[in-house]
Amino acid sequence: MYHATPKNPESQSHLHLKWHTFQRAVVTHEAGRSPYLAFYGTAEAGDEAPLIWYFPSFYNWANGKTEIPENIAQYETFVTTYGTTLQLVEPSATE
Repeated sequence: MYHATPKNPESQSHLHLKWHTFQRAVVTHEAGRSPYLAFYGTAEAGDEAPLIWYFPSFYNWANGKTEIPENIAQYETFVTTYGTTLQLVEPSATE
């Protein structure tokens, strides 16, 4: 992940998530809204995710909520590749 608008030069690199802080991520998609990844600290997802990462918007709101096919395709590729539930694991020592 990257900071969209870094406040200092060090923030321009990756935003690292500590593997032991978040153990699971779940893709959430509600009708009429762009989907997001909800990160949870335990294997059991609770009502409120402490961290949410949104996929690029499916809709161009300035143009009457028209769909953005590229963003929808990016989401579909992600779900096809990784599924809708991700179990986060400890990174290897070489990463």
